[in-house]
Amino acid sequence: MKAVLAKHYERVVCACCFLFIFVNIGLPSTSFNVYQSYIVATPGVGDTGGSLVLACRTLVSLICMFLVVKWYQFFDCRLGVAIACMLTCAGFVIYGFAGNLWQFMIGAVVAGAGYGLGGMVCMTFLVGRWFESNVGTAVGIASCGSGVASMLMPVVAHALIENFSLSVSFWVEAGIALVVGLLVVLLLRNRPEEMGLEKYVNPHELEDDKPHVHMGATRPLKPIAHHAMFVGMVCIGSISIAGFGYLGILMTSSGFPAFYSAIMLSVAGLALTMGKFLTGIVFDAVGTRMGSAIFFVMMIAGLLICCFAGLQNQTLTAVGMVLLGLGAALGTVGISVWSLDLSTSMERGRLVKDLQIAYNSGGFLFNLLPGVLMELTGTYTISYGILTALGTLAFVIVMIIYLQKGPSVVGNIRRR
Repeated sequence: MKAVLAKHYERVVCACCFLFIFVNIGLPSTSFNVYQSYIVATPGVGDTGGSLVLACRTLVSLICMFLVVKWYQFFDCRLGVAIACMLTCAGFVIYGFAGNLWQFMIGAVVAGAGYGLGGMVCMTFLVGRWFESNVGTAVGIASCGSGVASMLMPVVAHALIENFSLSVSFWVEAGIALVVGLLVVLLLRNRPEEMGLEKYVNPHELEDDKPHVHMGATRPLKPIAHHAMFVGMVCIGSISIAGFGYLGILMTSSGFPAFYSAIMLSVAGLALTMGKFLTGIVFDAVGTRMGSAIFFVMMIAGLLICCFAGLQNQTLTAVGMVLLGLGAALGTVGISVWSLDLSTSMERGRLVKDLQIAYNSGGFLFNLLPGVLMELTGTYTISYGILTALGTLAFVIVMIIYLQKGPSVVGNIRRR
């Protein structure tokens, strides 16, 4: 077993990516909704204060996106992500001691820094360094960390709160972050050269006499294409972050029973987790351009079905939740793979950072719109009509850029 891991250490690196995505995105973000009802019930916090806690975490995460490339240039991935895990740990320790709004907001600032500095950007860097082949599959497996957290941690947190206390639940999650941070320091390696290895190449490509498609661009994106991708990622961030956040209230305000709405949210979350895994496999099997088109169509179809939530057709809504969950995986796997595939090694850091900033900005900005539109129109379906249009725009942008790029073909690699 040790010999296999020594030769294929990219598997260990991928597992480390899964773990720190679980901690730095899954704990402070995707699974955190389980705590919201307890936070707003804290004296002096309330619904407005609860929203401020989430907004504070999101804003700090977005600010950190502007610094993240410099962060990893200074610390490199191994130490940089370990520090980020410690920030997430510290944030949950503060949550555990919090008894008023300002203390919860301090915890949100610290945990938000862990999210912004220790998430998708670091994972994208590591996969780009360690994998020549099966890049999409590696990104998909690593990205599942946040999805697994969204399914597992609410159950764990609820049990801890009911049997012990809210503080104990926060401190247990802090302990998980601490353990993962220590594992990262012990197991993660920044580059294969540190272990006398080269990037992973699929053995079938080594045996094939034909050229293979190489991940990465031979020339930088033109400025207009770079700006267009930025716009596209703002659209996808609006869908994957804000669109998902309003699904529950979309269904209940459309007349669905609360119990059914909760089930549908679980279905969408499960589909999203499966989508993260399947997106990478599909990208590797049929190519990034065709794979992107498949998942864009599912995303747009799911959003379009959401526009008809007022019909209260439970079967149609369930289909929509599955399609939207699968397609929304483009917000994680898609952006990471596009960042690697459309950039040269010299501009990779900038493109990864810019696309992640665009994605998080879209989520932050669109979060402000549905409530306003509800006040003006009396329905949330208008917001999902806008999201359908944004998804279509992102689809067109990505397809045009890939049609212009074409595949980058290099000679067959003969050795590991």
